[in-house]
Amino acid sequence: MSASPSAAIVAAAVRAIVPPLLPVAATAASAVGSSPAPSSHSISAAAAAAAAAALHPPPPPTRKGQCGRVLVVGGSEEYCGAPFFAGMAALRTGADICHIVCDASSSPVIKGFSPDLIVHPYLRNESTYTDTAPTPALAISAISSRISTALLPRVHVVVIGPGLSRDAVALGVAERVAAAACGMGLPVVLDADGLHMLTRSPGLLRASGGRAVVTPNRGEFERLCEAVGVPLSPPASGSASAASTAAAEELSRRLGGVVVVEKGAVDVVTDGSVTLLSTASSSPRRCGGLGDILAGVLATFVAWSTRPGASSSSSSSSSSSPPPLVASAMAASAVARRAALRGFAARGRSMVARDVLEEVGGAFVEVCGK
Repeated sequence: MSASPSAAIVAAAVRAIVPPLLPVAATAASAVGSSPAPSSHSISAAAAAAAAAALHPPPPPTRKGQCGRVLVVGGSEEYCGAPFFAGMAALRTGADICHIVCDASSSPVIKGFSPDLIVHPYLRNESTYTDTAPTPALAISAISSRISTALLPRVHVVVIGPGLSRDAVALGVAERVAAAACGMGLPVVLDADGLHMLTRSPGLLRASGGRAVVTPNRGEFERLCEAVGVPLSPPASGSASAASTAAAEELSRRLGGVVVVEKGAVDVVTDGSVTLLSTASSSPRRCGGLGDILAGVLATFVAWSTRPGASSSSSSSSSSSPPPLVASAMAASAVARRAALRGFAARGRSMVARDVLEEVGGAFVEVCGK
């Protein structure tokens, strides 16, 4: 296992990716938290904040869309809230535009949630595909082709999974869209049912060249590990053990070098070589929708760190600096955790995902500045 960079190097690396909108104060970062694996480094809240602040887009003047165009593929008859939370979290973090591709039945609901989202009712399911094509296979081909042609060239990052459902037609479309995005060099974020899709096709993201992030909770993490043959030990209570971080590293390698964000009391972020632990405080209440919010926040940071010109500036940093997607994941974890903490402080046990969504903007200011 290779040695991971210090918190100070992480902060310096993300500063090289994207210049900050406002000056970033120097941070004295120290390693904190429970004993990490030999290849991991536990990052303080202050260091995560410095990393997030360094991922700001360039200063004005800017034009609409320059600070991030996001596509979320998800939303079904049963699950309308998940793509809404992911899309709005991306906008609240600072993306300019968010497209939602969803099932036709959920489109009016999501549009009613917010006029800020551009909603495309392209998805179909096993009961409704016949208005598109005579067979499921032909429907999957036609719908995925429409999305890949009409929308993928217009965005900077694709989030697949929030509210998608496990319907065979919806999953078939999502899998083809993910493959098309990887083929175009677009970064992909998989969450929720997108991770179920990945357990069925573990090689799906290998063509991404590492430009992908998966965000499993513990249950999803275990199923992914089982799908690719990564051995697991019982999880340690309230910490990220050496065995846990080693499993996340191996999962990343077997999926093709993608960034794994294993969500928990401590978020484990790894690309198989560099492993960081996000220990920033968060809410003790884990209501539904928080993972969708993290996926949306992450999408914006990924769009910023992989935009044209970002890679060239980061290449001039130290060879020990973390890759852009690892820095993006650490920044997103810091903002999402702070938003949840603020939501709980305001609402306590009655906190729901919408309360956390409303705190994303304030959390971003606290972590990154204006």
